[in-house]
Amino acid sequence: MTTIVDARGLACPEPVIQTRKAMQQADQVVTLVDNESSLTNVSRMAEKAGWQVNAIREDTGYRIELARGTAVPRAESLPVGRTEAISGPLVLVVSAEAMGRGEPELGALLIRSFFHTLGEVPWTARPLRFAMESRSEAEWPGTGVSHRQGNGPSPLRCGDCHTPQGIWPQPHTIVFLNTGVKLVCQGSPVLDDLHALENKGVEMLVCGTCLGYFELKAKLAVGQVSNMYDIAETMLSAGKVVNL
Repeated sequence: MTTIVDARGLACPEPVIQTRKAMQQADQVVTLVDNESSLTNVSRMAEKAGWQVNAIREDTGYRIELARGTAVPRAESLPVGRTEAISGPLVLVVSAEAMGRGEPELGALLIRSFFHTLGEVPWTARPLRFAMESRSEAEWPGTGVSHRQGNGPSPLRCGDCHTPQGIWPQPHTIVFLNTGVKLVCQGSPVLDDLHALENKGVEMLVCGTCLGYFELKAKLAVGQVSNMYDIAETMLSAGKVVNL
């Protein structure tokens, strides 16, 4: 049986939230939206969950047909109070166009310096805290990361890893909020550095509501427009969140 979600006229992130709830109860979902931002956000959420997505343009907007993938289990909520091991991607949150509080001109200089430095420093292939499992040095190509071994591979434990001085964990995602979205728009002094980071595989999520508030949607130059559902999910599932 197909569940219909009529999300036309709903503000972000309601189309995503209501679709996600329907996906927990059904194997086939059809979501109706009336703008391209909702189409993109709902489609991306479903694809990340392993669902098949088919979008159809209609007179009143878009019809998004979703079908559960054969190997994807039903989404389940974690019980309240359940704790998980702290492991996962490194997420940076940029909520202002300047770094720190105080002198605006100095803060603008610092944020430019930060992103330029971030693009220049060498990175590990992944955050080092990920590896509570057996790995050999060959599985960390180009990083110089190794672990102590006896007669064979041994579990990598906190304090066992050895990295060359200056090797930093690679950020998986950078989230831009509030006035921070101005950094990813045309005319930003850090665009070249952000493009370089994106080319290295860093995901950049840009708050669509913030872009709309500052009337900057047409000036987005790097990253992808996102919504608060996606941003909250990214932050809450991160191994570590760094706020600039």
